[in-house]
Amino acid sequence: MLILIDIVIGPLFGWLVYKEGKKTLKFDISFVILLQICAFSYGFYTIAQGRPVWIVYDSSSFIIVKNSDINWQDSNLFKSEFSKAPLFGPKFVALDLQKKYIQINNGSLGYDENKTIRNPLNYSDLIKAKQKMDDFSIPFLVLEKYNDAKDIQNILKKYPKANRWVALSAPVQDMVVLINQENVEVVDLKPWN
Repeated sequence: MLILIDIVIGPLFGWLVYKEGKKTLKFDISFVILLQICAFSYGFYTIAQGRPVWIVYDSSSFIIVKNSDINWQDSNLFKSEFSKAPLFGPKFVALDLQKKYIQINNGSLGYDENKTIRNPLNYSDLIKAKQKMDDFSIPFLVLEKYNDAKDIQNILKKYPKANRWVALSAPVQDMVVLINQENVEVVDLKPWN
């Protein structure tokens, strides 16, 4: 979209307003350039707000949290590692299940799963959820129900240390997170239909 605006629409507008000897040519071209800068800035801002910043593990699956899902006005209350959106790609974190269960059991406040998952106050390091992740991970055989066996084998060749997987719930397409003792990796396989 940004490339279309800057490479196609901007020059097209410039071509439409250009007439040799026109008294207002400088103003017209300046206006087209200003319009392009505004459109580019708005597009860049929109992309930045919609980008995933956290991949949150919640007891049995991962969930993508976008920048626009988080109320950054409360960032001074977040732990330092969660107080700013990561600049280069989303980071894996875990939902602090102890805080989640306290919120569920506190009937006076009511419980909203989406708000809990999208609130960095409830995040902890992924390492703290490693045992639970291992307990709820699924063997690779289950992936064959929803994916071609060749696709699975090709991906497992790239990640030979992976030993199980967990589902990733995403806004556009659900995927699979391969897990092993050291790390996690998102891959393009379907966890379900």
